[in-house]
Amino acid sequence: MLQFKNPHQRLEEFKKECPNLNNIINKEYIKIDRKELPSYCFLPISSWVKMAKNFINFKEDDNKNYEMCQKYIMFYYKLSVYGTWSVSKIIYKINEDFLKELISTEISNNIPSDVFKKIPFPCIYIETPGLSLIKYKMNGFWMITEFSPDNSETSSSVSIFLNGDEQCDYLPLCSLTSEKISIYIEDSDISIILNKIIPICLYICSENNRINEDSSSPLTYGTHNKKKDKFRLIEPSKAKVRIIGEKEGALIRDYHNRVYSERDSSPSKMSPHIRRAHWHGYWCGKNRSEFKYNWVSPSFINFTESRQE
Repeated sequence: MLQFKNPHQRLEEFKKECPNLNNIINKEYIKIDRKELPSYCFLPISSWVKMAKNFINFKEDDNKNYEMCQKYIMFYYKLSVYGTWSVSKIIYKINEDFLKELISTEISNNIPSDVFKKIPFPCIYIETPGLSLIKYKMNGFWMITEFSPDNSETSSSVSIFLNGDEQCDYLPLCSLTSEKISIYIEDSDISIILNKIIPICLYICSENNRINEDSSSPLTYGTHNKKKDKFRLIEPSKAKVRIIGEKEGALIRDYHNRVYSERDSSPSKMSPHIRRAHWHGYWCGKNRSEFKYNWVSPSFINFTESRQE
């Protein structure tokens, strides 16, 4: 059996590579004017670039060195993902039965990328129990939104960082300045992976999601020392776990387990069946400027009503 590293183990592993991670991020964070940043951004891309180059001592001449460029790129990915996630440590756990229904629901090819700007925090981790992606084995993935004030096509974006059995792989999903999400890409394997992952990301960013949150531990970035008049980022001691589709998953599983036993011998009554889930998108707000994309749960027909409560 494969032994996956959980997100905490990945973070601690990276801290050995970057021992002063918290201090590095804190120094950069207090320089930033938060009013200039959108809610889906923790630190602008320029900050991560500067921190990554400074840490590995990347010089302009290194642009001609392939190995050095690869080292810088991978370090930048890990720094931005682990650095952002370490401040919240939000983990989404998805009910396995609910997950199967969610990823099998067909999605539109014309979804505005703005939907992803409603991410609860700029970087979150999603566990994917039982999800097999071709030959790729993984424990889950991080979803991160990145922002640059210049608002260029190639800068503000949403990406995926897969937590594989051997290593983590970075997959750019789409630009946040483009009109719609580009779901289908040339690489067929990557396309299959993203088409499984995108519905999960969309659900978390949708307004009608049913996620159980721990209200006893509110999300805060850090604390302000009044005596020294300094702000300090504080890494949470434990993860903030949010459960997705617990009740819905139980209902789906119960339905499949009982569908045959619930059949009525009377030919006049339709046997129990499920009306598949689907996505519903619509424009709203002033001048129809805001797009909402919600997942409509499956409906159970001629199933015992008490089970749907």
